[in-house]
Amino acid sequence: MTTLIKLAAAAAFTLAMGATAFADDMVLKFGVAAEPYPPFTVKGADGKWTGWEVDMRDAVCKQMNVKCEWVETAWDGIIPAL
Repeated sequence: MTTLIKLAAAAAFTLAMGATAFADDMVLKFGVAAEPYPPFTVKGADGKWTGWEVDMRDAVCKQMNVKCEWVETAWDGIIPAL
């Protein structure tokens, strides 16, 4: 039984280290309509997105410890982009 516990602990450690290494290089992409949709997404004069969805995305990315970026897509291009 002790060997099984040691083996499980070693496997968990290996998976945790692999997940951490993968997360450092990972970029999570979020799609957003190029048109603003307040209060969810609004593109400012400086070109940065603000709004509720942006705040939610930032919180998710911070919790996951990954880099995130927006991918702008016009509504008429959403189906072809799939």
